[in-house]
Amino acid sequence: MKSSDELSNTTPEKDKQTKCIRIDGVIEVQEDLSLDEFLNSFIAFIESHGWYFGGKTSDEPEDEYE
Repeated sequence: MKSSDELSNTTPEKDKQTKCIRIDGVIEVQEDLSLDEFLNSFIAFIESHGWYFGGKTSDEPEDEYE
C-alpha cells in the first residue's frame, strides 16, 4: 500500500513544475457584489487556467484603503 506522500506525488498536478505567486492587496468591486459572488467568479477564473488558490478572503472597510 502506498503512503499518503506517494499518493499525492502521483497526481497529475504534482507531475508539473509549479511556483507560487503571492497577492497582497484589495480588489475594488461594485457595492452590491457580495463576497460569495466575487469568490465564485474569482475561483472560476483561477480554475479555468488550471491554477489553484489557497488563502483567506474577507470584506474590508472601504475607508481603510482611501
